[in-house]
Formats: sequence, structure tokens, C-alpha cells
Amino acid sequence: MPATEVARELLGGSNTEKGIVAMNHAPHFNVDETCIRIAVRSFSSLINAS
Repeated sequence: MPATEVARELLGGSNTEKGIVAMNHAPHFNVDETCIRIAVRSFSSLINAS
């Protein structure tokens, strides 16, 4: 079986200043949408680096 390179990245979606603090799968879970833009840039940089 050939070796496979793997990259993992964990991105949080909380923002205490906006009151977005619930964990995933909780009834009041929400994500600060600013994090989505950061995630796209971050993951895209991994793709472009390869």
C-alpha cells in the first residue's frame, strides 16, 4: 500500500465578543462567518503550496 501524505487543520468558529461560544451539536451552536473566509484562505494556501 503506498504512503499517503495527509494534512489536517482545525479551525474554530467561536467569537466571545459576539457571544458565539456554543460547541458543535449544541442547540445554540453558531459560527462566526469571518472564520469561513479565514478557512478558505488557509486551506487554499495548502493546495497552492503543493
